[in-house]
Amino acid sequence: MAELDTYRRLADGSPIGDVLAQFDAEVLAARGVPAAAMGGEGALLLPPGYLAGLGVEAGDVLGLRVTACGFEVTTVAQPAPSDGGTALAALLEEQPQRPEMLSNAVWTVCADDESLFREPAAPLGELLAASGLVCEGDWIACAGFDFAEWRLNARIESIKERYELDDDEALAVLAVVGIYEQVLDLVEAMRSAETAPPADDEVALDLDKEIAAAALESLAEPAVAAAALDEMDVRDDQSAAALGVFAETAEPLASRAARPALRWMRAKALEALGDCEEAEATLHAAESLDTSWPLTLLSLVRYAGDRGDAERGLALLRRAGAPDDDDLVQLFERFRPAPRPGLGRNERCWCGSGRKYKACQLNREQLPLEQRAAWLYQKATTDLIDGAFGSVFVDAAEARARYGDSFESLIAAFGDPLVCDAVLFEGGAFADFLDTRGFLLPEDERALVEQWLLVRRSVHEVLDVSPGQGFTLRDVRTGDVCEVRERTASARVRVGEYYCARVVPAGETMQIFGGMEPVSLVERDGLLGLLDDEPDPVDLVAALSRRFAPPVRQPRRLAGWPGPSPTAALIGSTSLPGGSLLSWSPGSGRRLRPPGGHESTPLRTNPGCVSSVLRAPGRCG
Repeated sequence: MAELDTYRRLADGSPIGDVLAQFDAEVLAARGVPAAAMGGEGALLLPPGYLAGLGVEAGDVLGLRVTACGFEVTTVAQPAPSDGGTALAALLEEQPQRPEMLSNAVWTVCADDESLFREPAAPLGELLAASGLVCEGDWIACAGFDFAEWRLNARIESIKERYELDDDEALAVLAVVGIYEQVLDLVEAMRSAETAPPADDEVALDLDKEIAAAALESLAEPAVAAAALDEMDVRDDQSAAALGVFAETAEPLASRAARPALRWMRAKALEALGDCEEAEATLHAAESLDTSWPLTLLSLVRYAGDRGDAERGLALLRRAGAPDDDDLVQLFERFRPAPRPGLGRNERCWCGSGRKYKACQLNREQLPLEQRAAWLYQKATTDLIDGAFGSVFVDAAEARARYGDSFESLIAAFGDPLVCDAVLFEGGAFADFLDTRGFLLPEDERALVEQWLLVRRSVHEVLDVSPGQGFTLRDVRTGDVCEVRERTASARVRVGEYYCARVVPAGETMQIFGGMEPVSLVERDGLLGLLDDEPDPVDLVAALSRRFAPPVRQPRRLAGWPGPSPTAALIGSTSLPGGSLLSWSPGSGRRLRPPGGHESTPLRTNPGCVSSVLRAPGRCG
């Protein structure tokens, strides 16, 4: 409820907010609230001094009432009697073998008996305990319920379904993750003590070696290894360091068949820590242990791709068993350079080395940079969701989907070019890619990325269009004019329109990879101001997504209108080129004329209120 505007304030108008310890540490610290005091649950954050203003002291009981105007907080001198606990116990007795979410249970009993929880009763925890119910987090159950066993079984079922594993494989995943979590706890403890992370020969884990070996044996199955890594949820340096220590510690306990998987995990830990050079060497070591283990080969594919070595990438994919219709296979085929026409394999190489073409440049040919630019851009997007920028990417996608009416809108936003481009540039993901993986790129691609990072997003006016080929743009901020090669967009843009885009060099051409956002004339200057302020990716996406907002009726007062409280309502944008609605003709059914004499068509007229759609030059939102 606290996500609704009505319930982001109290009934008396005081603002409140909902906070979670893991996401709002800075807010809590500013208010002097220890994060540990909240546990894992959320809380409502009241205005400073609000409870003191009510005369509340430690140990007092507070009541929280839901009203149509917001939450109401009151002091409770004597809790009212309540049958809420009894009703909840009766509901749970219908399903004694499984728990129920507390919120669902409360709403269910309230729907059955509207008199429940109308008056401030004893705290809910007391009501549950008095009725013989047990509670753990957001769940309640009958007395004696084994939450630990229920959570274990639920997680096994979830892993089975999510990764399409059988019972034994899912249990093995849990066992492997359990070993990793022991290492993570040790790393976290040492970090709290401000000591260096342990080396693999310093780790002492509470393990049954036979059971651990049996669990690690399952890692030889690629699906199990991939599921285990995913469940470990490595997202920061601390968890990455723990993964590396786990892999090194576990390898001596594992069979020969499982060791490639542990080397692969070690490489993934190094990648997460930003050491891609050592990660690649570790992957080659894993490959030497088993030349056909697919996850190692697929990880090496990315290194081949970053180097622009399509032939090597295709060879690795074939060894990994990738089908011809695999997306990566098709990508590498697309950027696979063809041999030089008219030059035989055994002829002298064109480069002047004196060697035969087949032994020199045959497998090192490259496409022109303007053709490789799209591949270069795609290389940087590989880890946007799963890597360090995943949370920013999700926030930007949510901003893009804000005005969507279904979950599919959010799914579509994950593939939106603006979302991706904003995280890459405004969010810093491209700069991070250059820092961590730039050494793998061909020299000309590395130089091109450095150029791209200097290009600012701007608003551009379309000056000329060659359908199917490209168009000419003028940067409104700088006045620079450039020819853009863009076949698809050239079929829909029109001269005189404005677009927000990042136009980047690509060899001998100028190209656009992050999409083109239409900009109305009245929005142009405001957007330029926002771009000058260097917005973060979420704010940028939110601003450029307002064009998807549904039209709203906004009353505008008209000076000089006879009669009480007259208004004129405009549908959609309330700003128009040339000014807002200034001239009018009172009376039912009469036509309005905005400045400049442009026509307007009345949709509905009432005494003192006119709704109209105005036809004016340019885009009107």
